[in-house]
Amino acid sequence: MPKKSYHMGNALSQIALDVYYKYYLWKAQNPEDIFYMTAAWNSHGLPYEKIYLEDVGTDPSYEDILKVAQKYISIAQEEENCFVDYNLKPKKNYIEYYDTDEEYIEYCKDKIQYLYREGFIKRKGEQLFLRLDKAIDLKSDLFINDIEFFPKHHKNSVLNILNTLNADYPLSKERKFTFKIEIEGSVYSINPIFQSILIPVFIREKYDMENLLEITGKGLVKGHYLMCAISTILNFKPPYKKVYMHGTVLGDDRKRMSKHSENVIRPSDLKGSRNFVRYVLLRTFSEKDKLVQLKKGRNEYRKIESKLDIILKYDFEIQDIDRTYLEKEMTRIYANLENFKLENAIEIFYSFMKRVRIKETSNKIVDKEAKALKDLCRIFFIG
Repeated sequence: MPKKSYHMGNALSQIALDVYYKYYLWKAQNPEDIFYMTAAWNSHGLPYEKIYLEDVGTDPSYEDILKVAQKYISIAQEEENCFVDYNLKPKKNYIEYYDTDEEYIEYCKDKIQYLYREGFIKRKGEQLFLRLDKAIDLKSDLFINDIEFFPKHHKNSVLNILNTLNADYPLSKERKFTFKIEIEGSVYSINPIFQSILIPVFIREKYDMENLLEITGKGLVKGHYLMCAISTILNFKPPYKKVYMHGTVLGDDRKRMSKHSENVIRPSDLKGSRNFVRYVLLRTFSEKDKLVQLKKGRNEYRKIESKLDIILKYDFEIQDIDRTYLEKEMTRIYANLENFKLENAIEIFYSFMKRVRIKETSNKIVDKEAKALKDLCRIFFIG
């Protein structure tokens, strides 16, 4: 089975992680100011078993599921190559783990056994349940308050989960394509959601990191409560310091883009330069649900492309512009970056780039404004 199934949501998160790694590195005064980025890839991103059941209507064997998966392997490989070609992943301060990684699976099994021994997991009939009432008793809601959420209202959404989740959360799920664990002579298939939510907890514990930044889709609000609850039980610390939840990517039909629907745009469909791809996706990165607007993005990018190339590749001079205006606009961009308003930041950047005039120069001594503009372009783009 392919471990990776890249899709537009992945691309959005990867570019945001890259932008913020470079931004925090650029502004850091001390090593502790730098945030470490986390990313988790889940094995159930392409639920082959569900596809088989929908297409065939019978209970599949593992071999049956593998046959269905074959038609997706080439797609996954194409998207993986696209991510490499477009350089969508930051090179440093970035930790990537798959929930199919052998070390991680063993970690999960060990923690499940621990949670069971301590009474946080109970058996009921043929299923395992996570006792969220005991996690709440440990004040996991207080640890949620230690996390900085962007947009801020998502903190309330996560806290409201306290009132909507059942006291007993199903930990096991009868699926063939998931790891299994034996408890007191009985074998259980672990809920794939649980298989993913332990990843930030695992990373924080493995690498002993305090400054973790998580960027993810807003549809995972429930998962973030579960991460906080389990992190409270295991570490008495929140799983990360900051979390940004971006909106859902919409297809042309203005419905949620899905890998199994007709409305999908894949990263490999974004033909063009690496920086064009980044521009389009930065325009899409928002707290609201957004369309990937390829045509609009292409027309906009053409208007700034030549200037951007010069800024990224050569020494240049800024001409005929009010330096006070330049400083004001760049300050606005940084303020939006601080609040994870990437969509606003790139819109200000685009308007500014249309107005600014630059000229390539052989003068190796560039002024501070030109240096600041080059630094800003390198935060957003590859160069």
